[in-house]
Amino acid sequence: MGNKKFLSYLAVAFIASIITSAVVLYFNPDSGLVKKQEVTVFSTINETNLEWVYNKVSPSVVQITTTVLERNYFLQIVPQEGLGSGIVISKKGYILTNYHVIKNADFLRVRLPDGGTTYASLVGEDPRNDIAVIKINPNGLKLKPVYLGNSSKLKVGQLVLAVGNPFGLDLTASMGIISALNRSISEKNTNTVINGMIQTDASINPGNSGGPLLNMRGRVIGINTAILSPNGGNIGIGFAISINKAKRIAEKLISQEPNERNNQAVMGIMGITLYKNYSRALNLSVQSGALIITVFPGSPAYVAGLKGVDRKVIIGNETYPAGGDIIVKVDGTKIKSMQGLIKVISNHSPGDELEIEFYSGNKLYKTKLKLAAKP
Repeated sequence: MGNKKFLSYLAVAFIASIITSAVVLYFNPDSGLVKKQEVTVFSTINETNLEWVYNKVSPSVVQITTTVLERNYFLQIVPQEGLGSGIVISKKGYILTNYHVIKNADFLRVRLPDGGTTYASLVGEDPRNDIAVIKINPNGLKLKPVYLGNSSKLKVGQLVLAVGNPFGLDLTASMGIISALNRSISEKNTNTVINGMIQTDASINPGNSGGPLLNMRGRVIGINTAILSPNGGNIGIGFAISINKAKRIAEKLISQEPNERNNQAVMGIMGITLYKNYSRALNLSVQSGALIITVFPGSPAYVAGLKGVDRKVIIGNETYPAGGDIIVKVDGTKIKSMQGLIKVISNHSPGDELEIEFYSGNKLYKTKLKLAAKP
């Protein structure tokens, strides 16, 4: 009996110490012989594994802030902001995300894992499959593209990790399993059905959209896209677009990229030329420049603190917009008109940082802003 117990304990200890398939020795009491048998021992996942996956991928996950400019009943511009996630797929600045994340955006702002922010332009979109590609200027940035896996080899029960920015909380990770494969879900905004979805119980919430679903090798197997919920909260039923489909669509969108649009830089303002008679009527200390009428919320000019007109002044029979900042120099170049400002900006690229000299009231100020790409 002593030998039987010893060999039984030995077999159990051996199995517990191995995390792959192995050959196990065991004692057969009928024959009295020690025999060998090949068994499958399932891999174990511990905190070290999860930490490794997260650390490998988190430098490639970005937060996307969208600004949609709408007008209220009084025709005033009202900015509506939205949040989502994306993954860097190329050192050239390409970012993969969901179409519904960037839909109708007037400005796209990307927050990188190191805390830096930059503006992005739209490369292409596929509303039917809820996929979009945007691009940031990679100059001076240490971008780390993700590793893409193969979603055709997925199995139900496989462990996964979802990473994203739910509710604006940076780089949040949640673990789960693949609950089902080849699901079809209806997209209510486009009245389309997306097929081949991965179902998971990893927590997916608003802001996670566009972020990666990962296997335990740190490879992206899906793009977190939607949840099934009666109240908007997570109930453990989430869906991701398979990475094989997303990759195929992204490659097509990048190949069709309209280069001329990507190269157009904007400040995010509307303005007019300040003429001498205008200046004299308002008793301004500067007689020429570009008077800012409107600053679009979320734009480079908005972030830099520039302001548009805030009132109208009636002088005689004339009405003048007043209170807006007046741009007089850009990187040392004198600005005498709105057309002159547009010409200077057109000679720069998205991501370029410019020094702006402007009058606010009768005081001269300087600020810096980073140009955005025209969406």
